[in-house]
Amino acid sequence: MMAAKKPLKKKVVKKPVKKVVKKPVKKVAKKPVKKVAKKPVKKVAKKRAGQSYALSQRNSVGGGTGSITGLVQELVGTLLNPTQLAFVGLWGALVLKYVIFYDQPE
Repeated sequence: MMAAKKPLKKKVVKKPVKKVVKKPVKKVAKKPVKKVAKKPVKKVAKKRAGQSYALSQRNSVGGGTGSITGLVQELVGTLLNPTQLAFVGLWGALVLKYVIFYDQPE
C-alpha cells in the first residue's frame, strides 16, 4: 500500500508591503486682506484777511452798527414827511390819552 501523498505545500510569497508615504502638506500662507486706503482729506488753508470771523459775517450779511444807524436814519427820514408826521402825531396823542386818563372816570 502506498501511503497517501501529503499535499505539497505551496510556498506563499509574501508581497512586500508598500509603505504609504505621506506627502508633506504645503501650508498656504493666508494672503492679507487689503484694506481700502482712504484718501486723506486735504484741509484748505484759510486765508486770513485780518478780520475776525464774526466781523466778516456781519459785513457779508450787513449787520452791525452801520445797518442799525442806516435803519434809524431811514425811519426818521420817512416820518419827517408832513403827512406821515401828522398821522404818527395823532396816533401818539390817542395812545397818550388812554395811557394817562385810563383810570379816571369820565
